[in-house]
Amino acid sequence: MAGLCDEPDVGRRERRAAAMIAAARELFVERGFDSVSLTQIVRRSGGSLSTLYDLFGNKLGLLGAVVEAARYDGIEQLRAILSRDGVPAEILTAAANYLMDVMDDPEFVGLIRLVMSEALTSPEFANRLYMGSNQPLMDEFVALFTRWNAEGRVVLPDPEMCAHIYNSLFFQAPQLRAIFKDGQAPERCDRHHTLRQAIDMFLAGAALQRSRP
Repeated sequence: MAGLCDEPDVGRRERRAAAMIAAARELFVERGFDSVSLTQIVRRSGGSLSTLYDLFGNKLGLLGAVVEAARYDGIEQLRAILSRDGVPAEILTAAANYLMDVMDDPEFVGLIRLVMSEALTSPEFANRLYMGSNQPLMDEFVALFTRWNAEGRVVLPDPEMCAHIYNSLFFQAPQLRAIFKDGQAPERCDRHHTLRQAIDMFLAGAALQRSRP
């Protein structure tokens, strides 16, 4: 009986956390991190300040939860792309297009700016975000390249290094646009062509490295 009684409480707690994360994301992007109070977040999401503190600790903890929620949603869609059968170059191009779509979203760009600002003043927060957001992304590609090596679909000599090189092909431009507030993203058709060329060069470079004595 105790388990049956506890389950609705757990569900309510998860829904309350999700509502607070959604409200915080909206308000942070609209007004900036420093201009938003926890009271405003609770007013928009419902619940109470005591619940917010219990769930997230403080406002910086809530910002971390906002970023982690966005990462979780994105990683599931990325996994669906990486699990496809097909030509490696096509899979990598589809993954790059998906990730750039995410990073070109105005709300996501606004979130990046907030995170960069707060990470400069809190090394612990910066490390938490790196380990919770960037590292899982790297892990997905390391696992993919390791699997492809084992299957003989493509040979990438150092899966971890290759994962970092691959992601550097398309992360730089969106990050610079986020830092300098440049909203001019390339047209998707032009971007797709450029990405495919870069990925072909990436795979050719890996093959060249493999052929060296």
